[in-house]
Amino acid sequence: MKKDTIVVNKNIKALSLEPFCNAMKNTVTIILLSLCIIACKKQSDLLDANTEIVTYVSGNSDMLTSSIISHVEIIPLETNQESLMGDNLQLQIHNGEFYIADMGNAARIFRFDKYGNFLNTIGQRGRGPQEYLGLSDFSFDNNDHVSIFSDLNQAVYNYSQDGQFANTSNLETRFLRAVKAGEDKYWLYWGFASVNGEWRLAHADRNGKISRKELPGKYNVFMMDESTLPVFYKHNDDTIYVRESINPNNVIYLITDNGIRQQYSFNFGKYNVPQEYFEKKSPMEAGEFLFSKDFTIIRKFMENENYALLEAQIQKMTDGPETLLIYGLKNKKTDNWHWFDIKKQDDVMAGSPQCLTAGNKLLCLVKPAAIKKHKDNPIITNPEIISGLNDSMNPVVMVCTLN
Repeated sequence: MKKDTIVVNKNIKALSLEPFCNAMKNTVTIILLSLCIIACKKQSDLLDANTEIVTYVSGNSDMLTSSIISHVEIIPLETNQESLMGDNLQLQIHNGEFYIADMGNAARIFRFDKYGNFLNTIGQRGRGPQEYLGLSDFSFDNNDHVSIFSDLNQAVYNYSQDGQFANTSNLETRFLRAVKAGEDKYWLYWGFASVNGEWRLAHADRNGKISRKELPGKYNVFMMDESTLPVFYKHNDDTIYVRESINPNNVIYLITDNGIRQQYSFNFGKYNVPQEYFEKKSPMEAGEFLFSKDFTIIRKFMENENYALLEAQIQKMTDGPETLLIYGLKNKKTDNWHWFDIKKQDDVMAGSPQCLTAGNKLLCLVKPAAIKKHKDNPIITNPEIISGLNDSMNPVVMVCTLN
């Protein structure tokens, strides 16, 4: 190989190489930085500097009997012909009462008091002037209105707590999930590969017009069905989180006055969704690729002043597809995350957590058959309730007090 030669002009009395070397160093530094920026841009959504990165560690398999939960109260939900609910349920608590949306055929909200007594239903599916075609989400405002979002109608239907219709607000676009943010303002989730594929999240003003867009939808990924699990978790008007089943860095976003901020990023190790998934040319190709691999779906996220809870599902391909639910619970007082792995679908905690209250209560919706297995568990404060349960009844609210 021919060696490089340097020709020195003999007419120059003194030649200093220092400026040349410094210039080269600066050039190399700039090139390296440029390459780094280019490489980073090829990565999916970059993490903010203040994002808390959390690493999943395989943990205990029994969350209910762990030291995390001090005691449990069982609240049966009254069952009658008018209050009987289906299986696809989502619970929110408001003013100490339980509001449970039946996201399936019933497409309405069932209201119970704190003792589980049935009060009334809210909303009605239909084509009448005060009816909607489907229930996509529901939320509350400071006036105690219950807002039912209907994607098919591109509208919000507002009701009083006792179910009286108040008014309707139209929205500019369709959506998957939605939440009310302040007085007559909304956040809408479109998701990946939707009709609004360039963006995944949008803010709508009081007139239903899109005023701001967030989260570029630049990936040709398989569209996860976000209609069966909450995308938004609203702790209060100032604290709204956004959860996606799959995004490039397993990020939980916090909505702020200026847009969104990355609050948490979860590292599932070898069960992280491969980066190659986000680089596929079509959603079908991405889906076929993903379901042949180990990967993790984020199912739920909730938080209050003292705790944060993540629910995720891991697919393992060791001997064919195998799934397990995992829960991460953060105690903010100690800044520690505790992890729980649940392999049995009939486990009392499997998919049951619904929300965290200000009083450090984790509210779960549990089928009677699942809770009957724990009739002798000493942390249940009212075990006598369990003997009267049967499988034809509504689910029970399991109120878990966290340590």
